[in-house]
Amino acid sequence: MKSLFESLSTTILGCLIVALVLLVNSQAWLPVSHASAALVAETAATVETLSTELPHVGPAAPLAATSAARTEARSFWSASLQRAMPYLVHLPAGYDSNPNARYPVLYMLHGRGGNYRFWQDLGLSDMADKMVESGEIQPFIVIMPEGGDEYWVNHADNGPRWGDYIGRDLVAETDSQFRTLANRLDRAVGGISMGGCGALQLGINYSDVFSIIGAHSPALRTHDIAPEYFGDQAFFDAHSPVPLFKARPKVAQSLKIWIDMGGQDTWHDLALAFHKQLQAEGITHQWTEQPGGHDGNYWTGHIPDYLRYYDSALRGSSVKLAASSIPALSLPELFTSPLSQIE
Repeated sequence: MKSLFESLSTTILGCLIVALVLLVNSQAWLPVSHASAALVAETAATVETLSTELPHVGPAAPLAATSAARTEARSFWSASLQRAMPYLVHLPAGYDSNPNARYPVLYMLHGRGGNYRFWQDLGLSDMADKMVESGEIQPFIVIMPEGGDEYWVNHADNGPRWGDYIGRDLVAETDSQFRTLANRLDRAVGGISMGGCGALQLGINYSDVFSIIGAHSPALRTHDIAPEYFGDQAFFDAHSPVPLFKARPKVAQSLKIWIDMGGQDTWHDLALAFHKQLQAEGITHQWTEQPGGHDGNYWTGHIPDYLRYYDSALRGSSVKLAASSIPALSLPELFTSPLSQIE
């Protein structure tokens, strides 16, 4: 049986024959002459020969499959800390199979008592994969670094520079190792508890690096309850979100800011006071208060909200808290660090 390609070719050549015959008898619609009949026969034979010699065209080759998302454990040398630091990187589906694509980057910081695997244990990567697959969010790279109990801040008295480690070293490492969109508009920094406080501080102190902040249950300390490495009052004011945002409102206005807090969280009142401070200073931000405490049930249940916020902020649109089509992940039974100890 002739292939579709062969049949089409035969039809086209047959049309050419008819055109030639009409050209020969163009003076009138006369019976086909002997010469015309010979031409028809000769051309028909040529058509048959060409049809049998045409190559068979099979189905198109299948498109390359989209590569799966993956999470890698890595480490790099931090010049600011003068030591190797571990981190997790989550690369979205399609990263490996689309080598020309570049991606926004979300840096997610853990709380005091946690470590660089904390967000992975909460189910952040799994939820991101589900929401990307459903089309609810765009794909982006997620970096989950190690921060010890150091509040993600440079320490007083020439102590370890944990702020520079994130804002300079880790960002440079990420941009050199992965296909990122290397500008502030395509970088977000967020965190839980100590990490939420760290995200606010890093966002304003490194506003040339980050443009988007997510503070989830931020542990906003006053000077009298701050760790010793926050130094004196002047150093504290230059490295703590509450005084920083008060002193630098124009910089704060250049940032997209999200703050959420459980109504029963022990840090609720300090976060609420910060929200009211931002309101009074006219600093645009999103404040979300919902039932819950300072624990994994609250955080895991709101991971879809967090991802929806970062997606919309990276796209330049305003987030809407709508019910997700993706069911919330159940709280993992085993965490690297007990959630009751996260601050």
